[in-house]
Amino acid sequence: MTKQEPAFGAGGTALWHQYADAFELDASDETLLREACNAVDLVDALDADVAANGPLDSDGKIRAAVTEARFQKGIVLKLLAQLERLSGETGSNLGTRGSYRVRSAS
Repeated sequence: MTKQEPAFGAGGTALWHQYADAFELDASDETLLREACNAVDLVDALDADVAANGPLDSDGKIRAAVTEARFQKGIVLKLLAQLERLSGETGSNLGTRGSYRVRSAS
């Protein structure tokens, strides 16, 4: 179903190509992949903010960017776990809605 590559940052684009170039995605899988790519880009931005400004605020408390990055990384892991069923690398077909074809290299 993948028609046009959405605009993502470097991390999101790499993830998009890892799956969209290898698999025929139905609408729900494409939505899942799009959300994972957006989350990866958000994590990249949050990590850059923490690298530039440090993990602590002026009061010595953990900055909101650190907390949000940690939360978003958990979301990314959950989304990637759902996408792994496309690659068949998990050794299980639990959670699959049907068979998926790997795109042939043409």
